[in-house]
Amino acid sequence: MEESYRIKYLLEQVQQRTATRAELDELLGLIRSDEDGSITAMITRFHSDLLRSGTAGISSSQIDWPAAAAEVLQVTRRAVPVRRVPLHRTWWAAASIVVLIGSCLYFFWTRSGTDHDSKPPVVAGTEAIAPGSNGAILTLGDGRQLVLDSLQNGVVAVEAGTELQLQHHQLQYENKAQSATTFNTLTTPRGRLFTVVLPDGTKAWLNAASSIRYPTAFIGEKREVAITGEVYFEVAELATKPFSVRVSESVQVQVLGTSFNVNAYSNEQSINTTLIEGKVKVMAGASPAILTPGKQARIKAGKIEVLSTDTDKVMAWKNGWFNFEGVTLQEIMRQLERWYDIGVVYPNGVPDIDLHGEMTRDVTLQGLLRGLKELGLQYKLEGKQLIILP
Repeated sequence: MEESYRIKYLLEQVQQRTATRAELDELLGLIRSDEDGSITAMITRFHSDLLRSGTAGISSSQIDWPAAAAEVLQVTRRAVPVRRVPLHRTWWAAASIVVLIGSCLYFFWTRSGTDHDSKPPVVAGTEAIAPGSNGAILTLGDGRQLVLDSLQNGVVAVEAGTELQLQHHQLQYENKAQSATTFNTLTTPRGRLFTVVLPDGTKAWLNAASSIRYPTAFIGEKREVAITGEVYFEVAELATKPFSVRVSESVQVQVLGTSFNVNAYSNEQSINTTLIEGKVKVMAGASPAILTPGKQARIKAGKIEVLSTDTDKVMAWKNGWFNFEGVTLQEIMRQLERWYDIGVVYPNGVPDIDLHGEMTRDVTLQGLLRGLKELGLQYKLEGKQLIILP
């Protein structure tokens, strides 16, 4: 307990740019000795809270995180097996410190008579490919389209008596005088994600390259929406009005009140529905499956397979992380294509490499690739095309 208070104090000192050289060295020493990941987790939470509050200082999207972390930790790289590449989350905790320190750290590096001869953290240049951000396109009932990331907070449209309000990167519906039902479609391009509160209070988070179609008011005995891509739902409980998600002509998810994630990208091998809380029925063909929390239904060629899964891994995208555990290199690259709006090619075939671990999604493409290259991945980046080398 005393150690956690001490770490919190050191983090606050760093964030406020009042940390001494000794306090900075103490904090970095704690990061190096973090064997069980508890200190890393504490730093990550602290940094995430600062990002949400807007007081983190330097924008983390401007930092070349692996390079910055390497310099902070003075990491000496060692050769690693090509077939199994660990991605140490400690790098990202250290890089969080870089973001927190900001100009204070630069002062430590550049002051005259320094006792530390490293260069300042590497900051991505203007050619850097930024990570994805909040943004979406809303298609109204009459076909008009609104680019939501270009609009300010407030009422952005009125559809059949329902006000559409934008508040802090979230779209929500308020029924003023519903006169008819019309349908809206919210679409996130590659490199964007967005959140919508549906007319019944259900909340939906859209990952990049996804969409959701829904009515401006749920009138009748059921609530039904249709999606593409990946969407996480927290469904408002209305026992007399079931909620269902149409994934394709043959796949549907039915719920009453629950939290679940649907991954239905057309270029993935299966449609995956993962239950976080509650109960859902997944229907595909003639054999429906009932899911309990922690279970995932994988649909491939019209057949459903139910298995246990790591829900933290499934929800990593919503929580700001890439989770590469048990994921093929091609699956990882498809995630990067959607998040950074790039293309990936394999001119000499897909290399036999197995990456695992976690990386923050709040980093430039160049920063992420630099970390992967240090750990064994060979590539060439030409504009927005990533070429994977053997």
